[in-house]
Amino acid sequence: EKYQIKNKEEQEILRDRAINVLESKDEETYKIELRHFTEEAKQLKAKEMTEQTLRILERDYDFENLKELAAIENLPPLEHASPESMVNLLERITFLDVGTKFLSEENRKGVNKAIEKLGGEEQIETLGQLKQFFGKITNTPITQQMNIVKSPWLDRFRWDTALAENNPFYKWMVNKITEKQLEAEAKYERIYQKFNRLIKKTGRHKGIQFKKWNDVIQYLEIDEVKHREKKKKTFDEFDDETKNVINFLEEYYTEAKNYLIKENVFQKGRTDYFTHTNRLIMETFFDGLQERLEAKKSKMTAVVGAMKDTFLDIIKSKRETIDFANDPQFSGDMPTSKFFKYSLERVAEDAHYSKDLPKSFLNYVRHFERKRYFDDVLPLIDNFATALKIDEGFLNDYIRNKFGNRVDIAGIKQGTVVDKTIRFAKTGLLLRYLVDSLSQFTSIFGEVASNFVNMEVHKFALGSQRLATKKGNKIANKYPELVDRTPFSDLLRSDIPLRYKTFGTLLAGYQTGAVFANRQYFLGSLTKEEWKSGKVSPERLAEIKLEMGRTRSVPGGKSVIGSTSLLGVVHQYRTWAFPLLRMVATDLGKTIKRIGNLKGKEILTANESKRLIKSLFLASVVYTLGDALFSNVDDEMKKKSVYLRTVDKGLRDLNAPFESLFALGAPPLVEYLTNIKLNVERMINTHVIDFPYYQHNID
Repeated sequence: EKYQIKNKEEQEILRDRAINVLESKDEETYKIELRHFTEEAKQLKAKEMTEQTLRILERDYDFENLKELAAIENLPPLEHASPESMVNLLERITFLDVGTKFLSEENRKGVNKAIEKLGGEEQIETLGQLKQFFGKITNTPITQQMNIVKSPWLDRFRWDTALAENNPFYKWMVNKITEKQLEAEAKYERIYQKFNRLIKKTGRHKGIQFKKWNDVIQYLEIDEVKHREKKKKTFDEFDDETKNVINFLEEYYTEAKNYLIKENVFQKGRTDYFTHTNRLIMETFFDGLQERLEAKKSKMTAVVGAMKDTFLDIIKSKRETIDFANDPQFSGDMPTSKFFKYSLERVAEDAHYSKDLPKSFLNYVRHFERKRYFDDVLPLIDNFATALKIDEGFLNDYIRNKFGNRVDIAGIKQGTVVDKTIRFAKTGLLLRYLVDSLSQFTSIFGEVASNFVNMEVHKFALGSQRLATKKGNKIANKYPELVDRTPFSDLLRSDIPLRYKTFGTLLAGYQTGAVFANRQYFLGSLTKEEWKSGKVSPERLAEIKLEMGRTRSVPGGKSVIGSTSLLGVVHQYRTWAFPLLRMVATDLGKTIKRIGNLKGKEILTANESKRLIKSLFLASVVYTLGDALFSNVDDEMKKKSVYLRTVDKGLRDLNAPFESLFALGAPPLVEYLTNIKLNVERMINTHVIDFPYYQHNID
């Protein structure tokens, strides 16, 4: 372990030497054998380092030129050079940039533009310079970059916080993506507020949105070149408030179009363009109902027909999708522009698109702003990945996931019938358990307990104190992209579909608890300067969000696989447990290792140990209170008393770190379907016993 020899044959050689040391019969022999062991270990380590450095040189440089350079530097032949001279050579040629590979012109432009946007002044021309720059911003020496651990299959299961801890590249990538995601969401929020004020002045924001904007959408799609007079006449017919909305839309679309043409996403633009999205279920139903009522159908016929249309639309709807895995455009370099779904050609010629203008426009804004901010870092991510031999298949999946495009798992593609069926079943199960209102009221204890475990005690107390002040709430309200919004504020928003508002209201207890904990953690993490000024940089927001995700489920932080509908079934009602479970397992492993290495001081002072101690403290408090409150209460009494059930659930939520150890099991949907199956069998068996006639038919 001390010399970190990885070759198995060399490990056996060292084991034999170690046995000789341990079996020494006198002190003199012991010293001799120990010296032999140490010399052997150093030689083997030197050999391994030399071979590793050679692999770096052969992979990234013109090897023949390097041999000449070695001769100039008065080094022995590369195959026999010492590790120290090899490392010196590697650092020397990296500094001189001798024999290294040049980046392509396109990659060079993308990298330098990204560096400029991030505030850097470096001009990267070659792979060697790129590695130097990566080493500078991540504090990873060139000799250690080859040792970056890569496990693309497992990486797809890691949540953002866990992924960031895996290696320096992932840490930098996840931090930058999270930072840009938060910046994009903040920009979206500003645009939404301005757009929403204009919408409210029109008076069209009341009631069902998709019935009120069809005339504006039709106007936007009039070809200005062919029908200039018609477009002008139609515009003049709108009232001033609606004209302001149209001007706002056209200004934003023009800005977006010019940006996309500049970035070569589009080759040319159109003036008669509106970004459609698919209809929601409710809109499909009302469209079908209105068509049949206008055709003088009876109300019952209209309702049944509308329900049929809705079902067929769910089954047959086609979306703007592309098969990333099999498309030839997606081989080689990571295609940054292709993650933006609106840059793809439509494949659904017969699709019915939404007439809900606010929803369609704001959906586009959210995707476009995310693309615009991600463009600041994607070229660097792509080229760093190439230089470090990171699996680009995983990176494609990771970036796609951040854009909302889920990967295929077990043959289930996003938007297909199976995918929709799974999501529908999850929604049905959600409705089934909505009656469990106790969980909503007590979930805040689990959220706060997770904060207590993850934060330093004085920061936890400081966050609680600041949250009770007007200034604290004012600062938190400035950053909804991090702390999230309450379900009651969502009720007034035009960019949230009715079904989400409905579920948000029904599940208000859960979201309120999460928002409270977000605000507490955020305010407790602020430095004195940040608290005084009320300003927090995007870099700090990303840092706080990732640290918050160590013990809690934060929006947008799920893994690539965990974001799919299939894994969503597994996560349902247990999302809170996965970060905590990983925290307990990781911290316990590191603490045990410190105990084994006899690092006494670190055992108690390390962050991992502190989190475990606080988890044990919570568990002891919960079990002490539980024993005091329920020692004389039987299960039957507990079932009958709402008060006792609430206290019991609150205590279990307070003990969230250790409760997470018992949260894994069969998915709730599987348990629910199993119960239905058992109940059906019980009904059949009951009929068989009571009515012999059915026995014959069943047999």
